[in-house]
Amino acid sequence: MGTDFRVGFQSLSEQVRDIRLEPSGRLPSWLEGSLVRVGGAILETDAGPLEHWFDGYAMAHRFRFGGGSIRYTNSIVQSPAYTAMCEAGRPRYNEFLTVPRRSLWARFLVTLHPATASGHNGLVNVLDLDGTLVTQTEEPGGPRLDPDTLETVGVLGYPDDLGGLMDTAHPVRDARRRCVWNLLTQVSMTGALHYVPYRIDDGSLTRVPLARYRTDRVAYMHSFGTSDNYFVIAEWPFVASFFRLATMALTGRPYGRNYQWKPDLGTRFILFHKDTGELIGPLETDAAFSFHHANAYEDGNDLVIDASVYADVKIVDALQLAALRRPGGGDLPFSWLRRYRIDLRTRRVTHTDVDNGAMFEMPQLNPQSRGFPCQQLYGYSFPRSGPADQFINQIIKIDMEAETSAIWHEDGSFPGEPVFVPRPGGTRDDDGVLLSVVLNGKGNGSGSGPRSELVVLDAASLEEHARAPLPFVVPYEFHGQFFRAA
Repeated sequence: MGTDFRVGFQSLSEQVRDIRLEPSGRLPSWLEGSLVRVGGAILETDAGPLEHWFDGYAMAHRFRFGGGSIRYTNSIVQSPAYTAMCEAGRPRYNEFLTVPRRSLWARFLVTLHPATASGHNGLVNVLDLDGTLVTQTEEPGGPRLDPDTLETVGVLGYPDDLGGLMDTAHPVRDARRRCVWNLLTQVSMTGALHYVPYRIDDGSLTRVPLARYRTDRVAYMHSFGTSDNYFVIAEWPFVASFFRLATMALTGRPYGRNYQWKPDLGTRFILFHKDTGELIGPLETDAAFSFHHANAYEDGNDLVIDASVYADVKIVDALQLAALRRPGGGDLPFSWLRRYRIDLRTRRVTHTDVDNGAMFEMPQLNPQSRGFPCQQLYGYSFPRSGPADQFINQIIKIDMEAETSAIWHEDGSFPGEPVFVPRPGGTRDDDGVLLSVVLNGKGNGSGSGPRSELVVLDAASLEEHARAPLPFVVPYEFHGQFFRAA
């Protein structure tokens, strides 16, 4: 495999503890705290490669900033899925498209007890809950990490009776209500399907349901939207029936194959008032698909929802590891930023697309503006006019008011999600820095080969403040959070 973007799809097993990185440039003096990121780092087992980018066994990474220095720690997340795989030399729990070999009797037992199929491989996101870090995927709970050492200290279990088959991987903090919101999907043995928006209050681990909405189909939802007053469910027409979910284990069908693209159903928005649980919807609009909401906010009598959307679900198969690793791979479908506007009086849904010639994914914004009007949105990208085999090679900033965009790009580099860190006391949406783990496919020019680097960009100008090389290539991660120093 050459020195191109595909080296980011090789496994990393090396772990280091609290090493000092040597940044070039100048770090902002106010940048103090920790960036914690997660992603799949173990992409093969003794039985062969895993099927999908979403299947890799998780590794956590921490970059600690303070006094003008950066210290780095990484740790393989010791989830039940990972430890069982190490013992058996092959997968023992279900992942997105990778499923273990099971006897008919074992599949029958899993059908009776669906929770036993989950190994809590928290490779997608990380959340601070009750003093520990929880790594998450699209299932309730996840491995808990010691915030100082990143060592795994157990698996989060909620002290309530909500149960649930699926959670989203993108909980949202509500600073005004001092809680975290998330969305649970319940599938009962009677065939009933429900969406349950819930909150977890600060200092608690108990999930408090806001409402319980019965649906005739379960949509694949990786995230949801929240404005100051509304919880927003976007039900994209990538859906699964009760029958397919109920027979998943018995047939050996992977979780991701339960969902089918049915564009004739269109997209439905389901809204709940955060304080009363009042339901608005379902409200129908054109079919689309999205992994990630960017923001939502109230504008007079309208609710505005920004999301990164695709025309269909080809992206799901495009992220299979065999496709990403093939010669000339990286043939990713194009996504773009779409702004939905819901008139809360007439219940009419309209949308406009932001077409700046660049793909838009992994949306980010100043976290202080989440749920409120925000002029600047960030993401990673590639140009529409580029070659068919390109991969993510730039960071994009979109000014929603001026309808302009700016790009950070350097040849041979492939950035990850740009995490926004606001400057203390800042008042503008772009007053802060972006932190991105970038694969430098060319290395340092002295024959050292490719490596990953933490790059610090000015969020207003996209000019580089500093960068710090890591001792190896970090496999492409998914999401991370910045936590202020205590």
